[in-house]
Amino acid sequence: MAAVGGIGPGWQQLLDELILELRSLDASAEFVGPCVDHHGLLRLRASLAPEARVPGIRLLREYERRALSTCELCGDDGRVCGGSIVLVRCPNCRTR
Repeated sequence: MAAVGGIGPGWQQLLDELILELRSLDASAEFVGPCVDHHGLLRLRASLAPEARVPGIRLLREYERRALSTCELCGDDGRVCGGSIVLVRCPNCRTR
């Protein structure tokens, strides 16, 4: 899948995994504006066939939770840090 604007490479890895899982439920699944919300957290939506909506939404929420512990920059284990704008970083990327 092509890189999504505003998404760091670590989270892009998550999105690449997620789209494969979504397409196993619905071959025509597509992201609808994967984005970072106003707090800096990953929020996901997808266009899914009616029969894939419930399991697809579960997957979307699971990956949003995974993003909370995945470094946005490198994909290693991270944690939420920051003030009004939240960042998810591993110890090595926290200083970037």
